[in-house]
Amino acid sequence: MLLAFGLGALSACSGVEKAPPQPRSANTKATIPLDVPEIMKGTVASLGVLDGHEDIVVHGWGFVVGLRGTGSRIMPDPVRAHMLAEMARMGVGQVSMGSSLSPEALLDSPDTAVVIVEGIIPGGSPQGTRFDVRVSIPPGTDATSLEGGRLWTTDLRPMLNPGPPPVGSRQARAIAKASGDIFTNPFVTPGGDETAELATGTNVNRMSGHILGGGATSRDLPLKLRIASPSHTTASTLQQVINSYFPQEPGQRSKTARGEGDASIEITVPPSYYGRVSEFTYLLQHTTLLTGATPYAVQFINRELKRAPGEFEHATWRWQALGVQVLPGIREFYTYPEEKPRYAALRAGARLNDAHVEPHLLDLAKTGSPVVRKDAIRLLGDMSPQPGTIFALRELLDDADPDVRIAAYEALAKANTRFIRTIQVDRKFMVDYVESARPMIYVTLLEFPRIVVFGLNNEISRPITLQTWGSRFIIRGGADSDLIDVLYRDEEGNASPHRISPRLTEFIPFLGHTTTIERPMPGLGLTYTETIGILHAIHAAQHLPGVQFRTEQDRILLAIQERMAERRDYQERPEFIEFEELPPAPSPTPGDQGGSAIDGGGVLAPIRRDQGPASGGSDAPPGR
Repeated sequence: MLLAFGLGALSACSGVEKAPPQPRSANTKATIPLDVPEIMKGTVASLGVLDGHEDIVVHGWGFVVGLRGTGSRIMPDPVRAHMLAEMARMGVGQVSMGSSLSPEALLDSPDTAVVIVEGIIPGGSPQGTRFDVRVSIPPGTDATSLEGGRLWTTDLRPMLNPGPPPVGSRQARAIAKASGDIFTNPFVTPGGDETAELATGTNVNRMSGHILGGGATSRDLPLKLRIASPSHTTASTLQQVINSYFPQEPGQRSKTARGEGDASIEITVPPSYYGRVSEFTYLLQHTTLLTGATPYAVQFINRELKRAPGEFEHATWRWQALGVQVLPGIREFYTYPEEKPRYAALRAGARLNDAHVEPHLLDLAKTGSPVVRKDAIRLLGDMSPQPGTIFALRELLDDADPDVRIAAYEALAKANTRFIRTIQVDRKFMVDYVESARPMIYVTLLEFPRIVVFGLNNEISRPITLQTWGSRFIIRGGADSDLIDVLYRDEEGNASPHRISPRLTEFIPFLGHTTTIERPMPGLGLTYTETIGILHAIHAAQHLPGVQFRTEQDRILLAIQERMAERRDYQERPEFIEFEELPPAPSPTPGDQGGSAIDGGGVLAPIRRDQGPASGGSDAPPGR
């Protein structure tokens, strides 16, 4: 949410943390109406508004190749016209660009598809910031699956209005690009009924997917502090305060705060905050104007928090902005009876790496409200917890709440503990085996495609006779058998029979592993989401007794939905949504016929990544 806090200083009765006098010239007047909460008086945010720190939803229309018959030939006329113009503008289809297929032929290929590409970028991100992107098949096209697809490099522009491609040459200026291999989506739709989706298999969606780290900003995204009552004195004071708290770092092109007259200040993100720009912008806005008065500032914040517990978010950020000097003054809140003030202090203490918070955070992790429990566990995971805390988190792997178990797993995974055993399946995906008395399979794209198995003794129950994927995948096993028979027919009809252990510790790697001379262990060579699809089919047939099956929400889609909801009554300032006039598509030169080869050049050409999985997957039979 955009923080726009009012102009003012502390009330006279407080006697602490008064902002320096702000002389005004005769022609100075408040140009920005602000309404600052009392707890925010005397901060940077009480003198101005930080523009550009909002998350930016970006999207574009892209082109996916490598679909092996599941692509689209049918699409709405505006979509086709837009893609043809983009291809022509970028040189796709010209012999001089090394082309062999025309744009029309590419669009009509069953091995390609036009897609919508979406992402969300933290405001103020510097050039080169990586982010995940979501890729989906748009309505009105006949593509059936993005399984195995690769996105050609696509321009991403701020999303002004969702809908069809823009008409005409005037568009919002591109601020990022996206490309890479697609992992088709095994996730629950935000707001959807997870139980129903798991029962019907609708959570296995081959028509959308993700590219991990597939987006990158192509320019620095600006941050500007607009001064509520423009004056050179105020601008100078703000620059001095900000630069004292955030001094220029090695490799930083300019000071953190640089004046642009008496009305605005340009903000540069220090390199130490790359990858956590949102944290920087919140700390900056909550920075105290009076330097060297930390004890008095802490007294004021503490008093205001007790008076107005609902302002706990502002309190925790103000404490963090002041630094480790606040710790002696906020520890009284570690045992405060009200949950929100207590949590605010513990969060600040954890961010400031105060070891005193660990037992209190553990208490919240066990007894707090559901949301606070999960947040407390995440904070512990960020702290490099002590051995006693690690064992306490291990106990939470047996909690009745599956979300608490997942949070405990993620915290322990950061600590690299012996309670989690990780294997990598052919660079396709990770499998984490987690000690837990409550069996569960959890599907996530946390840093890497990953299947998390809670419980070390889970196995497929027998007797079993299961057919899926149109009988291309068959599992059989007798009640007295220690092994199961698996028959898999690939797309060409080649049969691959195997006898394998029903234990998930062996069965899951078997599904994903591709047998080679160097690694001759048996395997079917399935992709990540194909593997998930088989596990889901076995679970739906009730052959994984007592095992829960959980998929994380589509985090990108959820973040986009939340940001678009926030924007309904908010209009971006012109300097942050720039427009450009795109040049017209060039006319073909004599001899130009055809278009880009599938791996051709131009902005729509693919960029291959040297690391990471090579392809996505599907939870359902590949619809070739």
